Amino acid sequence: EAEELPAALEGLSDKIRLAMVLHYVEGYPVGGVAKLLRIPAGTVKWRLSQGRKQLRERMKEEGS
Repeated sequence: EAEELPAALEGLSDKIRLAMVLHYVEGYPVGGVAKLLRIPAGTVKWRLSQGRKQLRERMKEEGS
């Protein structure tokens, strides 16, 4: 499964992927991601939520 994650991340939009990588891979808190990207924290949270949802759907499809 760990090998599939980079490929799954590549399937996300650039904005969502960047937020996901900064938060989950690089370890930045939501506020830190917001400052780096110059967007509201709520937008970061939405992108993370959408990214998780899309990854779940992709993993589910591949598992079927």
